[in-house]
Amino acid sequence: MEDRMLYRTYDELFKAEVIKAKLNEAGVAAWVINKKDSAYNMPGFGHVELYIRSSDEAKVSNVLGTQD
Repeated sequence: MEDRMLYRTYDELFKAEVIKAKLNEAGVAAWVINKKDSAYNMPGFGHVELYIRSSDEAKVSNVLGTQD
């Protein structure tokens, strides 16, 4: 992940996927890595990470504003 940076972490996969979809629609590449323990579907057992290109950080802020 040469140019990628961790943008945010989430407790729930669907939240990260919604943000990823909004970014992709705006032409910003984003990746979700699910680090939750699959045996437990409860908060506190891992998290979901959303990555973006570091060069897109300003664009991400413009696309999402304060909604993420």
